[in-house]
Amino acid sequence: MHDIGIVQAERKYGSAAGHLQEVEGPPVAGPILDKHVKDPSAVQHVLDIIAHHHNGCYDSKEFHILRDADMIVNIAEEMGHCGREKLGRVIDKSMVTAEGRRLAAQRYLNEP
Repeated sequence: MHDIGIVQAERKYGSAAGHLQEVEGPPVAGPILDKHVKDPSAVQHVLDIIAHHHNGCYDSKEFHILRDADMIVNIAEEMGHCGREKLGRVIDKSMVTAEGRRLAAQRYLNEP
């Protein structure tokens, strides 16, 4: 759901840039969350994460998990051409959670 603003951003601005996803995502996600999540504070928390998932200016356990998961998926696209040593540095520097570092190392560095 964190990338839910992509289609609207492309439609309105011709771009799926991260800051545009952050603007367009919450208005799309809000009605869906309101329909399926009964806790207004949980809805707001998810909307806050969507509104900040590219700029990193939010601090919660769930936000850090999302950022690490997003990074794990995107490393191949953005860093696939890099050698093992550089990938290791990127993983160590970029991942916020221990589990994110472990999963990224397992996936990209073939570590257990």
